[in-house]
Amino acid sequence: MSGTLQFSRKGLKPAFECSLGTHLDKYTAGYLRYSTNFRLQETEDSFMLREEDSGMCTMVVRNTERYQTTASLQFGIPYTYAMLAHTWKLPEKKRKFRGALKVGTFGAILEYGVEEKISEHSSLGA
Repeated sequence: MSGTLQFSRKGLKPAFECSLGTHLDKYTAGYLRYSTNFRLQETEDSFMLREEDSGMCTMVVRNTERYQTTASLQFGIPYTYAMLAHTWKLPEKKRKFRGALKVGTFGAILEYGVEEKISEHSSLGA
């Protein structure tokens, strides 16, 4: 559970997030998350707290030595989407290849990339 308070030119922006997670087996975990963002606005005679966006997300992650797969489904305002991501790990070369597809009310997004560990504390990605 976490919360933030952000200051902006348009007023205060409080946010709240709550997560639950559990291990389903040795390599698989499941998560449930609720998040919401508000805006505190001043009117002539009072303050008004208005919800800007919120969402409930469920996620299943399978993480092994050779790959990581994530499937996620979010129902929210203004965005509802489904996401599937897969990362291939090459530990002997210290390299990872990643691909992801996100489809929702905003359209579709295809992501891809590669990351290589160049030292103990740094990596290079594209």
